[in-house]
Formats: sequence, structure tokens, C-alpha cells
Amino acid sequence: MEAIKALLTSNENQIVDLIDAYGFCNITPCGDSIKFAFDDESKGSCVIKTDTLQYTRWSNNTHGDIVTAIMHKMNFSFKEAVFDIKTKLGLSTNSNIVLVSKPTRKSIFSILKDNLKMIKGTFEYTQYDINKYQPIISTMFRRDNIFLNTQCMFDIRYDKETDRIVIFWKDINGKIVGNTARANWEIAKDYPYKYLSLMPFNKKNYLFGLYENKEYIKKSGYCVLFEAEKSTMQCHSFGFRSCASIGSSHVDKLQVELLYNLGIRNIILAYDEDKHIIEYLKVKGDISEWYPDMNVYALYDREKQYLKLGSKKSPSDLGLEVFQNLFNKIQKI
Repeated sequence: MEAIKALLTSNENQIVDLIDAYGFCNITPCGDSIKFAFDDESKGSCVIKTDTLQYTRWSNNTHGDIVTAIMHKMNFSFKEAVFDIKTKLGLSTNSNIVLVSKPTRKSIFSILKDNLKMIKGTFEYTQYDINKYQPIISTMFRRDNIFLNTQCMFDIRYDKETDRIVIFWKDINGKIVGNTARANWEIAKDYPYKYLSLMPFNKKNYLFGLYENKEYIKKSGYCVLFEAEKSTMQCHSFGFRSCASIGSSHVDKLQVELLYNLGIRNIILAYDEDKHIIEYLKVKGDISEWYPDMNVYALYDREKQYLKLGSKKSPSDLGLEVFQNLFNKIQKI
């Protein structure tokens, strides 16, 4: 980091070249500072002081230094950003610093060990536990079309210790019962720890988004059930609120009971592209056994018209228009 500061401090041309290389736009040197924008924001929404490398993004009141700006722009961890900047500047990267593919402070195995300590049932978390995570706007989620207002609604946060984006789960009354944490870096396809729980809980007792969306679900008389939390947040961003997420492709009786107790008698299963219709039928069989008067439907792209084979896309990944087209084709199972 010291080598980066030594090279860039008061070096206007080098700073301009670096931020241009990372895709910032509307770059304008202005005395002892450089104004620029993240993407299509207005000119001067960000500024870097050339003599201190101090960085401010006025559009969301973010502060830091030039490394912070590049971390947020590229969705890098601190080590990734330093490594990449040094590479671009032609500085030594040191053999012991590499682009991370796993959390760099608290190990995966330490987290899993903590999770195993959780006893079956409800675990009580305090405000202190919750406040360990920093409120943020995730650029990774923004690229997934989860808008700023949605991230604020669902209280998206960040865990510095593991470099993960934190997603809180709540009970029907809005109490936080646990979280899942998404790796905040590009991961290999076979990486098994994309999501971990930093505040362990039993997902089978809850539905993600049910608290936030329950009035819309009650009014519509149905609930679309997705696998991942991301889908419920994407739907919130494009204005569809009669949905919740299971956290897997298996629906537990307690999750169905939450909807049944709200008076809901229509469930629409909306799984990712890689789930076969047989899996829908199995879940339908379980639900019918538990609650015979519950109607179960499938939001399923049988012909792969939108969700292309092998894409593993969710029905919400391609936006409102595609989701509506699929919704219009739901079939009772």
C-alpha cells in the first residue's frame, strides 16, 4: 500500500490513467483534486484529492481513499484491490499476496464449526450481534438488479472479517433470527461456500421476505416461492411483492404453515432453471399431504424459451417483462 501511495500522491496524470483504466467516467482534473463519476452519474459525483488520495463519492456519502474507490467499483476485497492496482502500476505484488478465492481472515472451517454449535430451535440474537455488520449498498447486488431502495428495505450489510455481504432473515413479526452471507468476490463454479450463515438459524422455520411482503401476499391470496433471497429482492426492485424465498429447493412443512396461517391457499413454485419438473411434483406431493386444500402451481419454463438450458437462472434474473411472461404461463400441478 505504501508503494501505491508513494507513486500516486500528487501525481495527477498517473491517478487519471489509473481510474480511467478501471472504467470510471467524466474524469476532470480540477486544481488539487480530480472529479469523476462511477458510471452514468452526473459529472463530479466523486472526487479524489491528489495530495492525499482521499476519496469521496457524494451520491451516496462514501468516504475512503483511491483503493476504496476501486474496491467498490470492481467489487474487490482490499487485498484484491491492492494486488490489482500494483499490477497495473507495474509495482511488485509480493509473492505472498494473491487474489483471494475464499475469506482471508476468519476461515470457512471456523464458521462451519460455529454453525454446528447451534442447537435445534430458535436462537436469540441481540442488537450487538446485528451491529457487528456494517450497513452498505452492495455493488454486486446492484449489478444483479437489486436497487438501492431494496437493499435499504432488506437492511443489506457487510462483514469485514470474512469479506461477505450479509442478508438478514426475519420472523413473521420482523425480528432478525439469523443471516446468510454471500461471498463478496468472483468465485469458481465449484466453490462450495458461496453462501454461509454467520448468525446460524434453522431456515426451515422461516421464509425470507415474508415479513416485508406479507400484506401484499395476503391481499393477492397467493405467494410465489423462490429458492434464493436474491429473487425476492429482485422482485421488490421491479415492483412485485407477492413472493418469498425458501433458502433451498426443499419446502418444509413449517414454511408452508406460515403461509397457511395467513390464509394463503395458493403457492406458486418458481425454482431456478436447473430444477426439473419432477422436483416440483415432489414438493407438490409433500404440500398436498400436509395441507390438502392448498393449491400448488409451477412457474416453469418447460421449453427453455427464457431460462436457457444450463443457465441456472432464476425466473426473476431477466427482469419484470420475462417474469410476467412466465407468470402468465403458470400451471397447476
